[in-house]
Amino acid sequence: MNTSDDDVEELEDGLIICTVVRAVKTYYLKYVHKTPCSRKMNATKILGMFLHMLGHGVKNRLAQERFQHSGETVSRYFGAMLDIVCKMAIDIIKPMDLEFRGIPQEIRRDTRYMPYFKDCIGAIDGVHVKASIPPSDQVPYIGRKGIPTQNVMVACNFDMQFTFACAGWEGTAHDTRVFLSVLRNPNLNFSKPPNGIPNQPLPTSRITIQSSTIHVCCMPYEIFPLGLPHTPFVTGVWPSLLLFYLFN
Repeated sequence: MNTSDDDVEELEDGLIICTVVRAVKTYYLKYVHKTPCSRKMNATKILGMFLHMLGHGVKNRLAQERFQHSGETVSRYFGAMLDIVCKMAIDIIKPMDLEFRGIPQEIRRDTRYMPYFKDCIGAIDGVHVKASIPPSDQVPYIGRKGIPTQNVMVACNFDMQFTFACAGWEGTAHDTRVFLSVLRNPNLNFSKPPNGIPNQPLPTSRITIQSSTIHVCCMPYEIFPLGLPHTPFVTGVWPSLLLFYLFN
């Protein structure tokens, strides 16, 4: 039987969704089950509603019809779940080796980089994510893109897994300002190289609901098996779905 590319892609997307749901379920008892609930809204229903809204880009009004609850209830529990998943993100968006005791194999096995980059622990970059801001507050968020954005700084390792994410800065904020703020705030647990490395010739450096959503978008990349194919769903559709509810 011949299988079309669309069928294969649909199966891969289904596998990815199942992987994400299994990972969320792993943290269910640790975080979600502790959410204060009423008799009509148990923790399982809250989790289901949250995943339904994110996974299908469902707006509040449609969620009211689907789950038969008021807009206030839907909004309140969506916000509560978002806070919970962000706590979950703290356990996921972090380096696998907090001490950076080993040299990444991508460096160790390549004579072009070894030993010159043996202390490199990853890469840092910034990205502007569209923000939904009241007109009266938009000015600080409108930068060179010409639309309101938030400046997000992320770090990743050599497996392309996020190890840090800082969101919420105004679009006009300079990347250096964001970076230095992260370095000076110990509460953010930004991954730094071992002491002494910043003095070497080649230094290495390893927030609203909208900024919280950025962290949620980063999580699937950490919980996918390393061998999972990078389908368009992984690289584009999943983040878009997560942000659809917020920006529409």
